[in-house]
Amino acid sequence: FAALEGNQYSEALKLTDFALNEAKKLGRNRCYIYNKETYQRFLRKSEITQELREAVNNGFQGFTAFYQPVFAEDKKVPYGAEALMRFTSEKFGIVSPAEFIPILEETGLIIPAGRWMMREAMGKCGEIRKVLPKFRMSINISQVQTSKSDVIHDISAEMKRAGLPLKALIVELTESDLLEQNINEKHFLTELRRMGISLALDDFGTGYSNFHYLSELKPEIIKIDRSFTAKAVADEQEYYLLNQFCTMIRNLDMKICIEGVENAQEWLKIRKLCPEFTQGYFWGKPCGYEEFMRKFTNKNDEKAD
Repeated sequence: FAALEGNQYSEALKLTDFALNEAKKLGRNRCYIYNKETYQRFLRKSEITQELREAVNNGFQGFTAFYQPVFAEDKKVPYGAEALMRFTSEKFGIVSPAEFIPILEETGLIIPAGRWMMREAMGKCGEIRKVLPKFRMSINISQVQTSKSDVIHDISAEMKRAGLPLKALIVELTESDLLEQNINEKHFLTELRRMGISLALDDFGTGYSNFHYLSELKPEIIKIDRSFTAKAVADEQEYYLLNQFCTMIRNLDMKICIEGVENAQEWLKIRKLCPEFTQGYFWGKPCGYEEFMRKFTNKNDEKAD
């Protein structure tokens, strides 16, 4: 360090501090050898985190709500849609939800961003129901929201603001979130049932697939993840397992939504399982509200059953 001056010295301190923090993450009495790629990922995450903070503090600029249609059987108009959060960075452009959602959760920014998302999704649901009266909107709720905020109050307030009946909303929770229940989350699930708001278990087949949750929580809908769907259409044994699972779910008086149907060939095979709902690129990619209305509600004035 003695030979370093000015910016060089400052940069060396930054790199040393980074390496020290990485070593601490590994546990006590550990060392870490500086890696440029890891440091670049660290810098990117830091910059995106700062942009997310600024976006939340400036009217959620950069955030957008997208909607992916969910179809019931062979209907020509969607039964509903899943609302999906998107974020565009000034420096990096479109950022994958797999990258920015964990940052929102780590920083707690998911709480205000989640409220914004609820308002957007429920407001648009109210508009869509003017055309498709029985349309339902699915929103994703994270473990951070249920454990660190009064998300039931937020949901109730936004539904009232949008003038939506309780049956218009479906709350989606993932398997992994349900495995980390605390008192607040249990209260959240109890209140959902009390209010009569439908619950969907998302990403089923990617995690622990702990079946006792099915009888304990009694979700209305089980959503089969794309990874499970892809295996089923490619392998007869996996297809047989999915078929048996669908039968079991119906015997428990629940409904199946098979996600990730990407083309007509896949649908020809999946439709034989008679899922109540299906979702995927074959039916429609996530898109903005105006595009959603243009593509999925102008079907010769057909109404959802």
